[in-house]
Amino acid sequence: MPTRRSAWQTFKRARLTPGKVALRAVVLSLVSACAAQPSISPAPPAAAQENFSNARLGYSWTLPADWESIPPETLWPSIVSDQDVHAARKKGQLRPAVWVHVVDLVQIVPGPPRRDPERLLEGARSNAALLLEPVGGQVVDARRVPMLGHEAIEVNGETIEDTVTIRTVYVGYRKFELRCLGPQSAQDWACIDAFRAFRIGALKSELSVQQVPRVLHLREPKLGLAFNPPDDSWLAYGPRTRAGGVQTVWFWNKDGRQIDVGVMRLSSATTGMDQATFVARLVLTTQRGGAKVTEKASTLSGEPILVRGRLIYMIRIGQPTRDTALVEAARRGFRLISE
Repeated sequence: MPTRRSAWQTFKRARLTPGKVALRAVVLSLVSACAAQPSISPAPPAAAQENFSNARLGYSWTLPADWESIPPETLWPSIVSDQDVHAARKKGQLRPAVWVHVVDLVQIVPGPPRRDPERLLEGARSNAALLLEPVGGQVVDARRVPMLGHEAIEVNGETIEDTVTIRTVYVGYRKFELRCLGPQSAQDWACIDAFRAFRIGALKSELSVQQVPRVLHLREPKLGLAFNPPDDSWLAYGPRTRAGGVQTVWFWNKDGRQIDVGVMRLSSATTGMDQATFVARLVLTTQRGGAKVTEKASTLSGEPILVRGRLIYMIRIGQPTRDTALVEAARRGFRLISE
């Protein structure tokens, strides 16, 4: 299309009949009118809502249109090594923001879990204190509230910069931990809008050979361990896994006593941790759960604490009163093996 100037010059040079000159003028008028028309841009498409889901854990979460996902570690550093950790915040704002962790728990015996409500409440308070203390925070209170169609334990805390509320929901052998950062009101949870489309589904629980007590002399080359119980009257369950295989545990039971043998894959945050630091964390976590802890030097497979690469091996013995002979028998029954 000629520019306005070239069209005008063409018009001035025209020495034709009046009809043809008029035609040129009409064409020029149309060109000018088109140039003056404002362009209309199509409306931008609506932003796609972000979705997280896991069929194995039986949940889905679609963020509202006015929320956006963010890297979880930018909101709350964690040593969690499995993948079902998410974080989000209100678009264009730093707060409110949420950090979500969904994990499957170790199932010790067949049947529904048996939980003591008071111990759960106290455990949630202890866990929150453990999270808040390193950042100069403290627990304010704890209570039970409805959440996602279930009962949740809510612990409220404060740090120098934030108000923190942690809601924990147990559904069968699944745990949903929802941490909310942002000012709370007396009427509503600051992060409630983020969970308008959070769904927890039912999981099918099928009895398998792993859930039937049996005689088991464990040999697991891929995980590098073997275990023989004190004798064949100790019947085994397992393996049980949590967090998609982050932790694997076998159990042997007899007369109200239990031996747990497990292996856990460490996250990058704990790989290379020195023995003293690891033991200190283990002691603190156990104490937070209300247990009395006695720390004593010991060995497992000839080593004081058994960590190989990113795997850590543990034996736990539960008994009404301490039986030194049982402790020694369990220790002798454990050994490391190669594929």
